[in-house]
Amino acid sequence: MKINLYHRFRTLTSNYRLWFVWGIHILFISVSFGCAVTLRGFYGTIADGVLDALSFLPFVLAIKLFLFYRFSLFKGSWRYVETHDLVNIFKATTWAALILVIGAYAFTPLRYQVVAMDWFISLVFIAGSRLTLKYLDHTLRVEDGHAIRRALIIGAGDAGEMICREMLNNPGLGYLPVCFADDQPRKDGLQIHGVPVLGVSSEISEIVHRHGIDEIVIAIPSASPDAFGRIFNICNSTGIPFKTVPATRAILEGRAAVEQLREVRLEDLLNRQPVRIDERLLHRALKDQRILITGAGGSIGSELARQIASFNPAAIILYDRNECALYDIELELNKKVPSGRLYAVLGDILDGQKLDRVMAQHKPHWLFHAAAYKHVPMMERHPIEAVKVNVLGTQCVADTANRHGVQKMIYISTDKAVRPSSIMGMTKRIGEMITLNSLNGRLSSVAVRFGNVLGSNGSVVPLFQRQIAEGGPVTVTHPDVSRFFMTIPEAVELVLMAGILGKGGETFILDMGQPVKIVDLARKLITLAGLKSDRDIKLLFTGLRPGEKLHEELLIEGEDILPTEHEKIKQIRANHHLEPVKTDRVASALKDLDRLISLQDGEGLMRYLGALILEMDGGHTRRVEGRI
Repeated sequence: MKINLYHRFRTLTSNYRLWFVWGIHILFISVSFGCAVTLRGFYGTIADGVLDALSFLPFVLAIKLFLFYRFSLFKGSWRYVETHDLVNIFKATTWAALILVIGAYAFTPLRYQVVAMDWFISLVFIAGSRLTLKYLDHTLRVEDGHAIRRALIIGAGDAGEMICREMLNNPGLGYLPVCFADDQPRKDGLQIHGVPVLGVSSEISEIVHRHGIDEIVIAIPSASPDAFGRIFNICNSTGIPFKTVPATRAILEGRAAVEQLREVRLEDLLNRQPVRIDERLLHRALKDQRILITGAGGSIGSELARQIASFNPAAIILYDRNECALYDIELELNKKVPSGRLYAVLGDILDGQKLDRVMAQHKPHWLFHAAAYKHVPMMERHPIEAVKVNVLGTQCVADTANRHGVQKMIYISTDKAVRPSSIMGMTKRIGEMITLNSLNGRLSSVAVRFGNVLGSNGSVVPLFQRQIAEGGPVTVTHPDVSRFFMTIPEAVELVLMAGILGKGGETFILDMGQPVKIVDLARKLITLAGLKSDRDIKLLFTGLRPGEKLHEELLIEGEDILPTEHEKIKQIRANHHLEPVKTDRVASALKDLDRLISLQDGEGLMRYLGALILEMDGGHTRRVEGRI
């Protein structure tokens, strides 16, 4: 009941805030001056005191209202009064008293004692009203179950302003914005909604301790990776919780909200600038198109479906053999895709008849082939399954697409296909070869090659997070092992752009930035968990596994890089040192592989794969001891 009445009062006063603030200050000035004159008793009767007070009141009101305005007492939120607000109140009332003393000496018979009494009563009224409201607001919010967290907002730009405004307007969120920190010197000393900018990011620790900060909000969505990493390290050293704002797009659209604040993620700390894509170009290319995605339940396939859904396609056909993953992505997209435009098909890419029926029914224009086995150690133990899915499955998909008039096929490849040392990498390299040899008069096929994606199924990040949750140790194969990384949404955006840029027969690589040492990745994840590596969580080096490289590559010797219309997408072109593989050679290789699979000859299969890769890549592939 109390909290409801309080909120009604706040709503009423906020609707007429300016009139209310001026009116309450006029009332405070009048009452304090009247009390001072009457209580001092210098004018005989109370009636005489009141009359004299009324005669001087216009002069007192004019002086005080002017000074209160100059010292910004009519601005800011009373519920969030801080030391600087009380200092301004003291300055304004003191200056008013000094002017009244001078006026009393020069022009009026006003007693100095009355001015002193008026100064004290005004100070009590004006400061006390704010402190009382702050106390009531705090008490009622606690009674209502809301814990109050004193927040420091890093970044006094648009994002910081939005977050601050929402914290002030919604007390139920449980945040009290105390101050800002910003690295632009011109903003030092400014106030945003009455909340001051108190320093730069290097002073965060000092600000936290001086002002009793409970939580930090990093509101700099456009910060460079280096700048964000530096601020992260400073915030982490304070020992208090900190969060960050959503993506820049949400800020630009005015959708930054306190509910969207999230913990800092690993991708925030990667030394990568955000990718920018031409959404209008994607919309023109994908609008009203029928699109088939194999492996639609996987990390890349499901993200492809999510992003494609936003471009108003005529139909999205989700194809996967994992019924749980397929159901999950169907359930998610049913909320976004109009009825009759989403189809979830349970099937295997090795089932040519099923693929025939699906493509005959839906007649897809575009095909994204993301279905594959990708776990390196597992495929080392099961080479026959790797070849069946990654090679013969790709051939089945490409053949079916050719028969049913698919216009464009985009094959999802990997950096492990470059000079492969693993069964998985070899099968993906052969998958590239199959894709680029599946061109006909209508089908244009392209392959897109990129490195690891953060958080994908079977990747190292979930493994590390699980090991950290269990108290360690975190296992790293080698101190120097490194990999290329990008986020799943970023990779998919570039895959879509590459699909548009491709005319047929191209292999594209995505700009993965600089390789990341896996041991550094592990240490960052430990830090994000609020722990210290080597103290709270131990690192254990286990040695390289079979088929694993120390460093991945994106180019085969004999390949050149060409620029494209997108700065983050490069085209690979074979030079005169690398002869293209002829179609009849591809066909004979597939027959040989099929025969070895039928014989269940795993060792023979691995030897044949190695020899085939050496032949394809002109002898530039690394030979793996005991295998090829």
